[in-house]
Amino acid sequence: MIALVNSGGFNENDENTVAIKNSNTASHFDKYGHSEGDCYIRNFVEIAKSHIRTEDIFARIGGDEFCIILRSCKKETAVEKIQHMQ
Repeated sequence: MIALVNSGGFNENDENTVAIKNSNTASHFDKYGHSEGDCYIRNFVEIAKSHIRTEDIFARIGGDEFCIILRSCKKETAVEKIQHMQ
């Protein structure tokens, strides 16, 4: 998993945007097929969501790319959350 934290990307309210690329997704689809690949993505989403708060936004951008917007969150805290998620 590759993650990039962009502090204050959308506004000045201590929001941090995290772009995530789950680099294992494509190989999982290739090796096990779409049914297992979809299960892999659902599991990844559940794990990711378990590390964020209800006020945060988690979205799949497409394929193996995801975005998390951490609201009212200092950059240091955002980095710690992502490191723990990895």
